[in-house]
Amino acid sequence: MAIQQAQRAEEERQEKDFDKNFVNGVLERERLIAEQEEAEKLKAKKKAMEFTEALKLEMARKAASEEELLRLQDEESERQWQKRYAQWEKEELARGELGQHGVDLHDLLHTLKHQLREQVKSDIAKERGQIEQEMKRLEAIEQQREEGEKLVAMRHQEELFRQMDFHQVQRHRQLQQHAIEQRQA
Repeated sequence: MAIQQAQRAEEERQEKDFDKNFVNGVLERERLIAEQEEAEKLKAKKKAMEFTEALKLEMARKAASEEELLRLQDEESERQWQKRYAQWEKEELARGELGQHGVDLHDLLHTLKHQLREQVKSDIAKERGQIEQEMKRLEAIEQQREEGEKLVAMRHQEELFRQMDFHQVQRHRQLQQHAIEQRQA
């Protein structure tokens, strides 16, 4: 019983360690993705700034008036924001899918552990039944052996009684013979 409790406690500890490691792994992946996204955002921002500066210079050269320059800048700024927004939406969807995959994997692992526990319980019950059957068989053999020994002891005792009767009869005859010989002498 204590061994089973220790095994259960060990299994629970291992399951908690596994879950903890799993969650830490997911959090680490999330952190790495967030760092990568931040680096990409900074890189994109720098590129956008460089592009914007280059575009400003180009537009300043080409634009005939200040109004045309502002309009072109606004259009380019809007295009850049649309690109960023589309990228952020993609990243958000990817994070959601990753989180769902983690949840699905955890549920699958939980189901598999439950099935394994049930199989172990079934195997233990089956083995216990086999052990009990073997114990009954051995007890029956022991009972037959004891009965056989009793029968042998009883037969031996009967043989001893027969031998004692024979010796007593023989002794009685010897005494009678001896008495007859003494009377004749």
